[in-house]
Amino acid sequence: MRKITLAVAATVAASMAAPAQAGDVKFSFERWMLGSDEGTHAVYERLERVTKRACTFMPGAKSQQLKEECRDDLMTQLVTKIDNPKLTLLHLEGGAVRYAKLQ
Repeated sequence: MRKITLAVAATVAASMAAPAQAGDVKFSFERWMLGSDEGTHAVYERLERVTKRACTFMPGAKSQQLKEECRDDLMTQLVTKIDNPKLTLLHLEGGAVRYAKLQ
């Protein structure tokens, strides 16, 4: 199986004189993991940890709001770059775990 590696950068410019940058974020995963709901959730949880870590230590971002904007931006970039329908839907649902499905 092939490992996929993605790299993105986030910039947050809201209400700042100079934009804050999280820098490059690298994320690797195995494409087969997105074949199941459990694997998709696992990839999404790893994405959340990676983006949180990248934006927590972001130079220039002192407010919690800027860090959250950074995380949202990075998550959207990574999910878009991965381009998987299940992962995109999970992201649009806010990463929520569904325990039941309406019929």
